[in-house]
Amino acid sequence: MRPGGIVSEAPSPSDWYGAPVDEELVRICAHNLLAAVDEAIYFKDPDGRFMLISRGQARRLGAASPAEVVGSSDLDYFGAEHAAKSAADEERVLRTGEPLLDSLEWITLPGGHPRWVTATKMVLRDFDGRAIGTFGISHNVTRQVEAEQAAEATSAALAASHAELLKSQDELRA
Repeated sequence: MRPGGIVSEAPSPSDWYGAPVDEELVRICAHNLLAAVDEAIYFKDPDGRFMLISRGQARRLGAASPAEVVGSSDLDYFGAEHAAKSAADEERVLRTGEPLLDSLEWITLPGGHPRWVTATKMVLRDFDGRAIGTFGISHNVTRQVEAEQAAEATSAALAASHAELLKSQDELRA
């Protein structure tokens, strides 16, 4: 809401696809999203430094608060291989403007906690459309990937057992 209680009617941060929205409500919603959702949400400058992160991301990185992470990069928290891949992905997103959607990644969090995540990264633009960085969300899918791997292993074992049964059946008939 602008001073004097006027809801914005001109294109602005509070203009949601043509519908005026109270600017304070936008701030409240963003704050609640970043504070309450236990997902890794991050906003980075063009050099890959964190500008803003969710509490869930701070927790994963082992930080006491999101503010502790501001100004740092993936290299401060992850191995060189993951940090280089992340930087390359973000550079490509910035260069091409094309998002990276649901990329399956194996990462090791600080403290040695490995997991599978899907990562989505997009260009962060100001209200004039200029690219000012990237933003993204990573979702832990370790349970799903492990369940798929277990199902594939079970399927392979069943196929092998089936083949053995068929072979034994053929031997008995001979």
